[in-house]
Amino acid sequence: AVWTTSGMTRRDDPAQTSSSSTLVALIDGDCALCSGYARLVSALDAHGAVYFETQQSDAGRALLRRCGMPTDLSTIAVVEVSAKGKAVGYVR
Repeated sequence: AVWTTSGMTRRDDPAQTSSSSTLVALIDGDCALCSGYARLVSALDAHGAVYFETQQSDAGRALLRRCGMPTDLSTIAVVEVSAKGKAVGYVR
């Protein structure tokens, strides 16, 4: 299911999904371009494959640290979380 907070579109908690892995896109919650990206991807993501989290949130910061990824808000980071809890991060 999709739900919104502060105008951002998010998917259900990735820990609650049944797929073998979940993609978490970590975006700057104060960035209008990032918000637009999240809305576009959500609109095109018919299968709910992507979960969105802001990099400023406690969960977002924890996931970035867990993957050893930058926390400077300069990019959109994507983390793949396996069903067993292993997280691998990608930055573009």
